Amino acid sequence: MTRCSSWMDWKTPESASSASRSGSFPKSRIVDSLGKTSTESSVVITESFFPTISLWLPAFVMILLFGIFLVLAAVYKLRINQKATDQEKNAQKQIQEDIEEFKMELEEVQEKFQKENQEMTTKLEQIQAQLDFRRAQSYAVPLTLDELCKHPELSLRDQSRLVSCSAAEQLHPKPLVLAKESFSQGKHYWEVEVGDGSGWELGVLAEEIRDSLRNDGMALPRERERVLSLGYSRGEFSIPGGWNSGPCPVLGVFLDQESHSLSFFDVEGKSLLASLPLRFSGNLFPFFSPGSDGKGLGIRSVGG
Repeated sequence: MTRCSSWMDWKTPESASSASRSGSFPKSRIVDSLGKTSTESSVVITESFFPTISLWLPAFVMILLFGIFLVLAAVYKLRINQKATDQEKNAQKQIQEDIEEFKMELEEVQEKFQKENQEMTTKLEQIQAQLDFRRAQSYAVPLTLDELCKHPELSLRDQSRLVSCSAAEQLHPKPLVLAKESFSQGKHYWEVEVGDGSGWELGVLAEEIRDSLRNDGMALPRERERVLSLGYSRGEFSIPGGWNSGPCPVLGVFLDQESHSLSFFDVEGKSLLASLPLRFSGNLFPFFSPGSDGKGLGIRSVGG
C-alpha cells in the first residue's frame, strides 16, 4: 500500500511579494513515503492578469484636482472682475449722464442770465436815454424865425414859428431860414415839429456862414465845413457817416457848446437819435430848411 503525503512550501513575505510581482503562487509537493519519491508543482499567473498600480497615479490625480481648482478660481476671479468692470462702467455712464445734465442746466442758467442781463442792459440804456433827454430838455430856449434871413421861396406863418416852401420841386441848393437867436456858449435845447414831411434839413451854422448867405440868396452852401445838420429824405434820416433810422414827428435839438456836440432826440420816444461832434465854435445860429412837398417845419414850445 502506497502512502502519499503532500505539503505546500510557503515562502517568506519578501519572496511572496516577489512572487506576486512575477505572477507565481506558492508551490505544492506530493511525497511518496514508500517509494521515497516526491512530486512538486506550482501555478504561475502572468502579470497582465493582475496589473500593478503606477506610482505616478496619485501625483496625477493631485495635479488634476489642483488644475480644476485653479480653473474654478480663475473663473470666479473673472466673474468678480467682470462684475467690478460692469459696476465701474455703469458708474462712469451715470457720471457722464450727470455731467451732461449739469451742462444742460448750466447752459439754461447761462442763457437765462444772458437774456435777463440783456433785458436789464436794455432797460438801463432806455432809462439813461430818458435821463439824457430830460436833462437836455431842461435847457430849453425859445426860438423865432428871422424874416430877414430866409430864402424867397420860403414863407413864415404862425408868428414866425412855422416855415414852408412854395416851390413845386426840390431846390438845389436847399433854401433855408435862420432863427433870430444865436448861441456862443452854454447848452441850448429846442424842438421842431417835422410831421411826415420829407426832404427837410435842420441844424446850426456859424455866424460867418450866416453873413455870406445873406449875399448868396439864403441857400445852404455846398461846403459844409461850418455847418452841422440832420436831414430826412425818402423815409430815412441821414447824417455824415451814413447813419439812418426811421421817422419821428417831433425832433429835439440839443446844442452843447461845453461838450462840443449837437444831439438829436426822438421826442415821443424820449431817445437819442444821433450825437454829432461840433468842430467849430463862435456864435452859432439854428437854421431850418423845409422840403418841397408843402409840409413845413414848426418850432414847438417844449412840453407843448
